[in-house]
Amino acid sequence: MQKEQKWDVKSKIDAKIDALKCQDDPTFRDKMKDACTSWSDRSCDQVRKRDMALGYRIADMFELWASCPKSCKMCVTKTDQVKNIVKDIRGCEDKPGFEDEKGHTCDFWNNKNCRLWAFRYSEAGFDELLRNCPQTCGQCDRKQKNDLNLPTEMGEAADGTDTPGFVDQNGKPCSAWKGYDCDRMWVGYTVRGQLAISKNCKASCK
Repeated sequence: MQKEQKWDVKSKIDAKIDALKCQDDPTFRDKMKDACTSWSDRSCDQVRKRDMALGYRIADMFELWASCPKSCKMCVTKTDQVKNIVKDIRGCEDKPGFEDEKGHTCDFWNNKNCRLWAFRYSEAGFDELLRNCPQTCGQCDRKQKNDLNLPTEMGEAADGTDTPGFVDQNGKPCSAWKGYDCDRMWVGYTVRGQLAISKNCKASCK
């Protein structure tokens, strides 16, 4: 079975969220045929046991993020911007002159969800961005945006092999996934966690 091209959706997510202006797509329906608002009070990063029969896949979660940025708290609303200004006054400020690993200043990240747009940053680069641009990236008030474990760069095994020594977010080795469809979302795993399994356990996963 051909593997899904998961990284190809990044530009589509960026473009759609920008076009929606931090609003949900009113035409979107998930696998339960529910609108975006059904996700407003739960995580858009994991599935529940009751969702397992629907067969959510990693690609479905990417589509959810792109279509429901407001309900999933994937972008910065006007209310969030006001909160940021208040937090700035109270002393949570961006570091002047800082440039991230791609050469962007904190101003570049204004009105963007840093956890989504830093999709291809290294782990160290992503952490550095949040540390140095806390006001712009919404770190001053962590409740204003979902703390999604959005994918940054991660290793990947060669086709037909497993990455030696790899363990997933729950401490399981690739052998524990033998025969499983790893492009499917499983209970207890975030999108990033499931993506890491799919990329590193190519021999074990079916």
